[in-house]
Amino acid sequence: MSLRSAQTITADVREKLDEIPVNDALFVTGTDNTDLDTIIEGHITEAVKFCIDHADLSLLEPNIIRERRGEPQDTMAIENYVGGGKIKNAPEGAEVWVANCDLPEDFYRFCWAKCDAWGRTVTDAVYIGDPDTAKLNNYFTTGSIERPVVYIEQETQGAYKAHLYACREDSTIELAAMKLPKWETQKIDIGDRLYPSVIMYLAGLTLATVRDTHAEALFGQALVMMGVRVNQENTNNVAHNN
Repeated sequence: MSLRSAQTITADVREKLDEIPVNDALFVTGTDNTDLDTIIEGHITEAVKFCIDHADLSLLEPNIIRERRGEPQDTMAIENYVGGGKIKNAPEGAEVWVANCDLPEDFYRFCWAKCDAWGRTVTDAVYIGDPDTAKLNNYFTTGSIERPVVYIEQETQGAYKAHLYACREDSTIELAAMKLPKWETQKIDIGDRLYPSVIMYLAGLTLATVRDTHAEALFGQALVMMGVRVNQENTNNVAHNN
């Protein structure tokens, strides 16, 4: 965990703004130091959420981990969904083992799931409303060891549950995810690898707020730093949404 105060983040954004040829007249005539700090601080949470949403997984440091290693402290259980009646049209004697784990109410982004029975790491999940969820309760279209699927649903009380289709009864499994960024004791958790992208994007938000034309260039740099393939359309979309 890398907790950072608003003062630290604001100072780093100001340093970034000092490095670029922004329209100095705008700050002299329209935005004093106090106003600028207020603008920066007002966009911190938005910037952190955007970067967590869009950054390449290599930049994220998951703070939700669920595991099954056959040990008492396991946070994941495995169930035969055929025997439980949750998968239909299965041949007699067939089994489909699905791993399940609870996720907290502040679950925000799924990062990956690994299983020793799979040939690859799953980095995309399906959610309620996705057309693929309708396939999961049919034996012939559900996830399998060869075609694993991670399905995440929100329960009525607000928490989430992840279902990993499919694995073996004795599989070793790990699931990693990110929590919704929030302030704790006047600090917010931003991982070291993601932090430079947050500062660059936040600098762009600041310039966009005061309508400085350099904002679009900073958004483009932030996307590159996050590992997003950049073209004129997506940098324009970021700029126009702010």
